[in-house]
Amino acid sequence: MQQDHMTVSPLVLQLAQPFCSLKGSRIPRMISMMRSSSSSSSSSSSSSPPPVPSCISPQRADEYRFERICSPAEWIESYHPGKLHPVELGDRFKNGQYRVIRKLGSGSFSTVWLAVVESNNFYVVLKIIAAGLHGELEIHQRLNSGPQCNGLQPHVVQLLDHFEHQGTNGLHCCLVFEVLGPSLSYMIEHLPKELQRPGATIYNQAFPLWMAKQIIKQLLLSLHALHGQGVAHGDLQYGNILFVVRGFDETHECNIAQDPEDLLATGKAHIVKRLDGKGDLWSPKYIIDDEPLLDFVDLSPSFSIKLADFGAAFNVSDPPKITVTPFAFRAPELVLGLPFDERIDLWSFGCLIFELLTGDSLFVVSSWGDPSMQRIDDDHLLQMSDTLGHLPPSMRTKWTTHSRYFDSNLQKIRTDVGNRPSMAMEKVAVFPGLKQRLFAATSAQAVSEVEAHDIVELVQSILQYDPEARPTTGQLLAHRWIASIN
Repeated sequence: MQQDHMTVSPLVLQLAQPFCSLKGSRIPRMISMMRSSSSSSSSSSSSSPPPVPSCISPQRADEYRFERICSPAEWIESYHPGKLHPVELGDRFKNGQYRVIRKLGSGSFSTVWLAVVESNNFYVVLKIIAAGLHGELEIHQRLNSGPQCNGLQPHVVQLLDHFEHQGTNGLHCCLVFEVLGPSLSYMIEHLPKELQRPGATIYNQAFPLWMAKQIIKQLLLSLHALHGQGVAHGDLQYGNILFVVRGFDETHECNIAQDPEDLLATGKAHIVKRLDGKGDLWSPKYIIDDEPLLDFVDLSPSFSIKLADFGAAFNVSDPPKITVTPFAFRAPELVLGLPFDERIDLWSFGCLIFELLTGDSLFVVSSWGDPSMQRIDDDHLLQMSDTLGHLPPSMRTKWTTHSRYFDSNLQKIRTDVGNRPSMAMEKVAVFPGLKQRLFAATSAQAVSEVEAHDIVELVQSILQYDPEARPTTGQLLAHRWIASIN
């Protein structure tokens, strides 16, 4: 592990560009305002210092430390020992070599920032991971030292540097990456009007067909490069596929840096307040909404994407006991607790193909209302059975509640999940099959009958219950429909 005193990687130092200075004169005024507010609010509370928070995130509302903040950002309760490091605009890292100028994104186990390398004004992305987690760094080190590491560059986010940072919540692994743009999930909500698919609504937004096909091809190339190095991603989803930015290096800092006072005034930053009115040593003074670099995305036919966020990735030779794959993208072996390998990525890829082409999710699996995992799994397996056909006998025996929903002839007898009384048969819902849904979606986009059949055949070949039956990434690249995408 690199330590905080090491020099910047030569790859980071190779370029330089002009920039304008951050409007730092406004920051002290904003901080003073917040301290004044904090002081007045805490005067009525106990003057004793706050206790050290638990190293476990709260599970119940009565365990919360902070007033609720509803924004597209990290959960405020994740700031405690053993979890997120509090970052504020202008903070410097690695002995002052990196200065934070903009919030880009966040997750359950990290926050992501745009930073400037002070020695040459080069822009980088700084990902600060929750205390004690080093798995993502280990994966990148494996990828960068592998025999085919050069082949990864066009398809996978590039690690430029790494170091450790000691903060109030522990020792944090910090990763420095090349600058990339927003994710597919962010971009789909901010597409220019001319790129929005006709008839799309807020519930089924989709990229235009020509873009969807390019994303599918480039994502497959990413997986092919990754699996070739013996690594599985484990968390394939819209949020981890990022657009490449163009012309960003020449941009002046004053055009991209965030100003705390402006953010607070426009509601894009939120002052952090404890419920007991005390100050807090483990959280930032304000939470900033995620704001990726939307204005620098190239949406021309030459656009590119890269696969990012390897926090759930694993060596194929040593898979973990569990994964963090989103519910709706889980392969059946994950749902049923069976052994798994890199082929879980292929299942997720098949689900993504469907979503990219149709604008709809193949499976809608929700944890809303905090249902039990059994209910979530049952719901998912029922949808699989409707969409793809019955599970093979070897898997049905692992589905412990199978007899609750199907009789001995595999006829569905109920569809509601959990322990509620069975629904009447006439109310039992059946999801349309995969072929029916794909044909309906492709015909609406003027896809030829031949191409539609190729798409259906491709997706069906990927979404095989038996992992052994799924094609490899190399076989998929040779598929007629994939090969036709230029």
